[in-house]
Amino acid sequence: MSFSHSPAKRRAFTLVELLVVIAIIGILVGMLLPAVQQVRAAARLASCLNSLRQVVLACHNYQSANLKFPTAAYQVTGANRSWVASILPFIDQQNVYDDVKNGIGSGPLSNNNKIPLLICASATQEDEFATDNANHNTNHYLACMGAIGEDSTGFSHNKVSVTNGSDGSVGLNGVFSPRSSNPSAATALNFEGKYGKNFDDCRDGSSNTIAIMESSRSVSDNWNPLRKGWAFGYTRPAGGVNLIYSANSIVGLPASYLSASELPTPINANMTAPLWNQVPSSSNHSGGSQIGMMDGSAKFVNENIDLDAYMAAANMSDGRLDTLE
Repeated sequence: MSFSHSPAKRRAFTLVELLVVIAIIGILVGMLLPAVQQVRAAARLASCLNSLRQVVLACHNYQSANLKFPTAAYQVTGANRSWVASILPFIDQQNVYDDVKNGIGSGPLSNNNKIPLLICASATQEDEFATDNANHNTNHYLACMGAIGEDSTGFSHNKVSVTNGSDGSVGLNGVFSPRSSNPSAATALNFEGKYGKNFDDCRDGSSNTIAIMESSRSVSDNWNPLRKGWAFGYTRPAGGVNLIYSANSIVGLPASYLSASELPTPINANMTAPLWNQVPSSSNHSGGSQIGMMDGSAKFVNENIDLDAYMAAANMSDGRLDTLE
């Protein structure tokens, strides 16, 4: 007796089933991508905050060694250097410090080293360079020289108009502001190591006073990002200092705003004509910017922070409301 076996039929995916599977996978990917992007953005934000903390900590270590904070700029043989150069030994950059201390490389140091700690994690490769077409490696964390101009209550913050007013005034009440109101020369502005500020100068409390602020913005709209090389301290044409590198002053609402509808938030401000000495705090992070306080703490400050409090926190001893919470 014989039996015949018919081969079993193999069932394949139909075109409809295949399209359904592809659609489901597409939906899942679409749901996951924003989550992945948010995680990456959060990681970059945390990395930037950590870098800022390390910069502020280096300033603290400098203060412990010298009993004062670094000045915004200082002179060396044949050139001058920024506060960033002062803290190099405290961020594991002793070899670079030895070069800049000895005045190696005149002017802005066109081939100055890239310092990874000074670059925000959200920055593009293009953001790593200065915006003055000099091809310098730059710095995304600027020293605060205080606030200038009036706040909304009419309170006027102390300032000095440097020799060339087109680059903007600087504050006289910040952690890194000069000691003198005479702008006729670098020494008159007291940008020398012996004139660095200390905790005793901070009458408003070190936890309420901004020391370092992020300025890493890429986007250009009403103003272009303004960044110089990290090593150079200032430019000094005939007559005195006019432009101070790697340091800025927080400015109030200028008259140059075109209309009330264009008034910016204090951070990532859309100024119609920003000045080199008054670069607003900015970032590529969504919704605000990183701020380092004089006491060593660092925080992310929302772009909707009250401008009066923001300006007050830039000063060391104005007695104004200065909470950034």
